[in-house]
Amino acid sequence: MFMEINFFEMILRTTGSFFAILILARIIGKKQLSQLTFFHYVTGITVGSIAAEIAAQVETPFWDGIVSLVWWSVLTILVTIVTLKSKNLRILFDGKPTVLIKNGVIFASALKKERLHIDELMMMLREKDIYSLDEVLHVTLETNGEIGVMKKPSSRNVTQQDIQIKPTEVLHFPIEII
Repeated sequence: MFMEINFFEMILRTTGSFFAILILARIIGKKQLSQLTFFHYVTGITVGSIAAEIAAQVETPFWDGIVSLVWWSVLTILVTIVTLKSKNLRILFDGKPTVLIKNGVIFASALKKERLHIDELMMMLREKDIYSLDEVLHVTLETNGEIGVMKKPSSRNVTQQDIQIKPTEVLHFPIEII
């Protein structure tokens, strides 16, 4: 069985889906790239899968694929708008942060709920340059999978305010000149 491949059709389909996903990614916004909550992670994968289907599958009608891609993007934008207006819907789509450590006490039930073990928590703390639980006051697992850490006062970095040094005033925004 010899399968005929229409080279020019595939080039056009790939080019069309490339520019469609580029435009839609710009419309969806930067949040898609910078703060990957579970919802945004799934959206990114799905949009990529739809674009790949459009580009690679001759059996998929091109315009049907484009309609699917645009509709998925519209739904993503609508969910983003709704979650900006409603805390309950934001929790439904994005989840809510989970306190893992409070006042230096590890909540084993929270670790179990989030399917984390102590070794993973320690790895995440080391990524924040914290190598001992003795340094930690609070740890929160954010909706994007990152942890937020508040160190104990004795472990915090010294600031200019702590040693009563007047901060230097920034007179201009730094730029690079090449």
